[in-house]
Parts: sequence; structure tokens; C-alpha cells
Amino acid sequence: MYFSDKTETKLKVVPFQAIEEVYVDHLHSVKSPNPRVTFCVKTYKAPST
Repeated sequence: MYFSDKTETKLKVVPFQAIEEVYVDHLHSVKSPNPRVTFCVKTYKAPST
């Protein structure tokens, strides 16, 4: 479970089985309040809401 950002209240869910790969965001492609702990997650399907 995660929120896209701190202002969002709609919960996002990615089933553990849907996760294919996880990467540290070394290129800082996503704006984050703490880029050192930001990850990119590749899934075989889009998150459900």
C-alpha cells in the first residue's frame, strides 16, 4: 500500500505477486522529499485503487 504523495488520500495497492523488479531511483526521475530512499517498482499490471 502506498500514497502517490503526502497530499493524496486515495490509497494505491500493488499486490506483492505483481512486482517484477525493484530499483533504487539513482537518476532521481521521481520528485521525492527523500530521494535516497525512493524506489521504482516494475509490475506486470497497474496498481488498483
